[in-house]
Amino acid sequence: MVTAKEIMSKRTHAEALQTRQSILEAAKRVFADKGFVKSSLSDIAREAKVTRGAIYWHFQNKNEVLMSIINDQVERFKTKDTLIAAANPCEDNPLGKLKLWAQLFFYHHVEHNECAAIVNIFKNIMYSDDGNEIREQLMELMQNTKAMIASALQNAVAHRQLPANLDTELGASFLHSALTGMALNAHNELHTMPLNRLRPLVDLLFVQLPELTQDSPSIVGATLTRFNSMPDLVNPGAHSNTNHSALQATHLAVNPYD
Repeated sequence: MVTAKEIMSKRTHAEALQTRQSILEAAKRVFADKGFVKSSLSDIAREAKVTRGAIYWHFQNKNEVLMSIINDQVERFKTKDTLIAAANPCEDNPLGKLKLWAQLFFYHHVEHNECAAIVNIFKNIMYSDDGNEIREQLMELMQNTKAMIASALQNAVAHRQLPANLDTELGASFLHSALTGMALNAHNELHTMPLNRLRPLVDLLFVQLPELTQDSPSIVGATLTRFNSMPDLVNPGAHSNTNHSALQATHLAVNPYD
């Protein structure tokens, strides 16, 4: 039999989780409106309609609030799991998994306002003269993501899906930077351009990847030539909603470098 104490304990825990979520949702709005650097815990408390003490019960400082927002988003969309799978040596099609991760990353950041808002917060922090501590934390987060992308690329090289002399570090930086910028710009352009017209942008990145070798002086000409010769990459009938099975079908060939 469940005791009254246990019921109260569960209720208290649920209320604490709800308060935490309310604080995070309020923080997203405050950061988006005022910018991270100019926002304060008092601003967040007013927006969430809680006391500063309630915020300190859950978070040590403003930096921890932002990192919790980011970590919760990663957990919610599960994109990190796909990237980890791409780096797994037991994965038969690591390049396909990496492309799936890129597509999910792109679609989530374009279709969901909260994802685009976080990218904007990133940008504001990076270009601000203040917030050195949080900037270092975000830089570490980005470096970790790029390291996972590099591992996935190395795995694809090992599976002969990419050239043996691919510059995986450069490729990881290229994919991460391009996807982040593309997603932010695409989100801002959705009112003038439907998402299905933006889909080939991700495919274009993977057309470019084989050109990023350690001894290749230029990729621009080769990239345009190869992309123009691959019309099947463009799917004008694609629906704007993310379709995981459809994304799975766009996986690259398993071992084109055999």
